[in-house]
Amino acid sequence: MLSSNFTWKFPKHLEYLNSKLLQVASGKIKRLMINMPPQHGKSEFTSKYFPAWYLATHPMNKLILASYETSFAVSWGRKAKEVFDETVPKYYGVKRNQNINVQGNWETEQGGSMYCVGVGGGITGRGANIFIIDDPVKNNEQAMSTVYRDKTLDWYQSVASTRLSPQSAIIIIMTRWHVDDLAGRLLKQAELDGDKWEVVNLPAIAEHNDPLGRTPGEALWEARYSKKILEERKRQVGDFWWSAMYQQQPYIKGGKVFKDPVFYDKLPDGGRTVIAVDFAYSTKTYSDYSVAGVAKIVDDQIYMIDVWRGQVEATQFATIIKGYQEKYESPIYAYIGGTEKGIVDFMRKEHSLNIVSRPARNDKFVRAQPVASAWNDGRIHLPKDKNWVNIFLQEIMGFTGVSDLHDDQVDVLATLYDSLQSTKKALWRIT
Repeated sequence: MLSSNFTWKFPKHLEYLNSKLLQVASGKIKRLMINMPPQHGKSEFTSKYFPAWYLATHPMNKLILASYETSFAVSWGRKAKEVFDETVPKYYGVKRNQNINVQGNWETEQGGSMYCVGVGGGITGRGANIFIIDDPVKNNEQAMSTVYRDKTLDWYQSVASTRLSPQSAIIIIMTRWHVDDLAGRLLKQAELDGDKWEVVNLPAIAEHNDPLGRTPGEALWEARYSKKILEERKRQVGDFWWSAMYQQQPYIKGGKVFKDPVFYDKLPDGGRTVIAVDFAYSTKTYSDYSVAGVAKIVDDQIYMIDVWRGQVEATQFATIIKGYQEKYESPIYAYIGGTEKGIVDFMRKEHSLNIVSRPARNDKFVRAQPVASAWNDGRIHLPKDKNWVNIFLQEIMGFTGVSDLHDDQVDVLATLYDSLQSTKKALWRIT
C-alpha cells in the first residue's frame, strides 16, 4: 500500500492492519472493525493512506469517510488528497479531477471519489463501495452520554448502512470508550442477526492469545510507546479509562474503585497546601453534604490534612472555608456545574473568597478515575489519628459510581488531585 514516499517502515501491528485492509479492498472482508489505543497509527493508516491507495487502484469507485464532526472528517479527506497528488499520478497513472476541489472532498478523472461527512450528517444520493467511520466519539462526555450513543447508532442504521450495496464494505475505526459504544452495540447486534465482523482488537499491553503473537506484557509499539511510557499513562488516566481506551476492554460502573488506603505519621516538609470544596444546596437531611478538604502536595504525593463535611446553609459554609483560606493562605478549588455558579458568585462577592472553579464536565465517577489511580498507586496519604478519617474512608472505600448514597468527599478528593495538575493539562480531561 501507499506510504509517504514509499519510505515508511511498518511496525508489526500496522503490517497486520494492512493485511486486513487489503482483504477489504479485494472484497474478502465486508465488515472490518479496528479497535486500537490512541495515537498508534490506526487513523493515519486507514483514513489517510488507504483511501489514496484505494482510489489509485480502483479509480472508478466511491469512498465515504465519516467522523464525529464534519471538520475532522474533512481534514482526513484533505490529507488523503495530498498523498494522492504526491504519489499516485507518478506511480499509478491515475489523476485527480482538478475541477472538483471542495475542501476534503475530491474525485478522480475516472469518476471515483472521496466524500467526507460528520456523524449525524446526511449523505442523500451518495453510494459507497467502502464506507469508513473513524472516531464516531469525540471525547468521554459523548461516550458516557446515552443520548449521544443512541443518536450515533440511529445515524449508522438509518443513514450510513443505507449507502451500502451487498458488494460494499464498511470499516469502523475507534478506540473503545464504553461497553455500549457503537462498536459494542454492533458486535452485540451481530450475535443476534449473524452480521459477521472481522475485528482487529489490539491492546496496548499484550494479554494471552494476542493476535500478533506477542508475549503477555509486551507493548504494542515498543519503539514509540514503550512499556514504561504506557505504565505511566495508566497511572495518569486511571484503571477505568486504561481498560477501555488502551486495552479495548471497557467495563461498566459498579465495581470497587478505591483500594486500601496508605497512612502517614508526620507531614513532610515543603510542598504547598491546597483547599477543595463541594457545595450542597439545602440543610434538609436528605440533601448532599457540603464538604471542604485540605491537603499538602509534595512533588506528586498528596497528604490529607483535614476534611470537614456538614449540612449547613451557604453563609455558614462560607465562614468555615474562609477560615481554612485564612489559615492556609490558599485558593479554594471547586468543580461547578450550572447550579453551583450562583453559589460561587455569592461567596466571591459577599465573603471575598478566592475560588478557582473548574467546569464539572463529567459525572463524579469519571472525574474520580485519575485520583483513584493515584490512590491505588499509594500516592495519597491519610493521617492516622484524625476523627474525620473513618467517615471519609467509609465513603471513599464504598464508592462505586452507581447509586452511592453520598459521594461529595470523593469529588473533593478528585478536585484536590486536579489542583496538582494546575500547572499542567488536567489529567481527567480525556479527549
